[in-house]
Amino acid sequence: TIVLNNITDRSAAQNLVTPTTHAVNVGIIILAPDDVTLWRYESSSNSFDGLGWELPGFNDSAWPTALAGFTTSNALEVTTNGFELRSTNMISTSSGGPQTAYYRVNFNFPGSTAGAFLRIVGVIDDGLVAYINGVEAGRLRMTNASPVSFTNLATAAGPETADVHLPLESVTLTNLSGLVQGNNLLAIELHQNSLTSSDSVLSVQLVAEIQTFGPVVVGPTVRITRNAAGEVTISWTGGGTLEETSALLTPGTTVWGPSSRLNGVPFTPPAGPNKFYRVVQ
Repeated sequence: TIVLNNITDRSAAQNLVTPTTHAVNVGIIILAPDDVTLWRYESSSNSFDGLGWELPGFNDSAWPTALAGFTTSNALEVTTNGFELRSTNMISTSSGGPQTAYYRVNFNFPGSTAGAFLRIVGVIDDGLVAYINGVEAGRLRMTNASPVSFTNLATAAGPETADVHLPLESVTLTNLSGLVQGNNLLAIELHQNSLTSSDSVLSVQLVAEIQTFGPVVVGPTVRITRNAAGEVTISWTGGGTLEETSALLTPGTTVWGPSSRLNGVPFTPPAGPNKFYRVVQ
């Protein structure tokens, strides 16, 4: 919100004018394809109609994980910067893949939902239905009555140029009744427009316009020091549990375990492999 004070008119007396205060929405990208965020997806040609796959409480632990965006193994597909295609193991319907694939990912909404707007921006081939915390929020090129079925086809193909270049599209999410401040689940079902479709592409950002942001939450901090005697001290703030690993891999594959080190208590590091530490809350 922008508040104006001490505003005067243009007369010689410079009379004070009572300004009108307006709420101003701030645009922010709250979810984007990157090298860290793992999505769950299901593309095995199984129908999940009626199984609640779009709900936060659904058990998706058996679903594979991968980095967005998603595409078939067509190396010719081209997208705009910021919407890179990192996972190329999707299978098109023309090659025996599913006509509908399912995707799930969590995101944080940092402000009040009052007066907020939300839209999906990205490359979409062919149609989608999006849900927030299990509530249908918006759709593109899908006109079937709710609930949409696995067998429903998109009404048209995505707007590719020469079957390789995918322009950006914007889908306004008109129903935000499922959105809450804090952690949310975005679930997307991606539908093909025919059983002979040659590709399947999904690489999207979630863009919000927010009037009021919530309080800033400061996470835990970790500090590791070594004294003159060679002792090491690990200290951390904000509570939480210290975990350690000896093999720091990609975020989705690193195996962490509880650490026996005490907060602020010096110890002599034993011989052996390097150790990496983190604090989880």
